[in-house]
Amino acid sequence: MAPATLLSRVRARVTVDVDSMDPDVAKRHTSADHKFCDMTSNQAIVYSEAVRPERAHVLNAAVDQIKSAEAQQLQLDLESQVSNALDLLTVLLAITEDIFACLYP
Repeated sequence: MAPATLLSRVRARVTVDVDSMDPDVAKRHTSADHKFCDMTSNQAIVYSEAVRPERAHVLNAAVDQIKSAEAQQLQLDLESQVSNALDLLTVLLAITEDIFACLYP
């Protein structure tokens, strides 16, 4: 049996959240026996993930979806489109398969 780590001791007593939107962080703290329960984010975390080249497809998907759906139907001004795209980007970053698979079912 592996020696107890500080993280394993904390997990035995409390719920562990991951304060990151990086799938590699989620994977690093997930095993067959341990998954984290929640993921939180803030604007700085969303920004730092959104500007990573490997996340460009997520940013583009958010922008494309807002431009095609809402802008056409609701005729939103540019500021509203940007705000809605940022909201959608935050959600899309959180539900990527890499991160979602590391959450409790």
